[in-house]
Amino acid sequence: MSKVEQALILDPSTELRFKGPFDKVVTTQLKLANPTDKRICFKVKTTVPKHYCVRPNNGIIDPQDSLVVSIMLQPLAHDPSDKTTKHKFMVQSVYPPSDMSSGDVWKAVNSASVMDSKLKCVFEPVSQNANKDENTHAVVTQGPAKEKVEDSPQQQNIPQPISTNTSIPADSAHEVEPKITVDKTKRTMDERYPDAAKAA
Repeated sequence: MSKVEQALILDPSTELRFKGPFDKVVTTQLKLANPTDKRICFKVKTTVPKHYCVRPNNGIIDPQDSLVVSIMLQPLAHDPSDKTTKHKFMVQSVYPPSDMSSGDVWKAVNSASVMDSKLKCVFEPVSQNANKDENTHAVVTQGPAKEKVEDSPQQQNIPQPISTNTSIPADSAHEVEPKITVDKTKRTMDERYPDAAKAA
């Protein structure tokens, strides 16, 4: 049995594109247009329902009318563009009887009369050109910085020990200070308790 051709016009027609970063909700839109002279009942389905929120995910489109479906990708712990992730959507549609609501249609529908269209998801990571520009800028600014550091001791004629003395005590202070405190405490105890010092 041949498949019933989709009556709805989908825009985009074959793929849904999501632009990163993917640590927050990313929304894309799907337009459904009904070019016929009949009402069409539709339903949007996905292979990974936990990752998406679709509004509206079903309804009826009047003749010569259209609507926009918002598809929201929920925040992901990983970048889907780095994985072999295959998220897919399907738009099913059918001509409903005039006296049925969209919810009742899908309960009584004949599967042979259902029209469907499949769309794959495409994930676009953060622009790599921006990262390249930032890296290039970092390299350009890093060169002069090194030159200034090398030239500065000669230009200022500041003796090197000054900067060395500033850093050494800061590192060794935490090690030396406790020993001094212990020595002072021991001398104080020896003076106050000479017997205890001899016993020790």
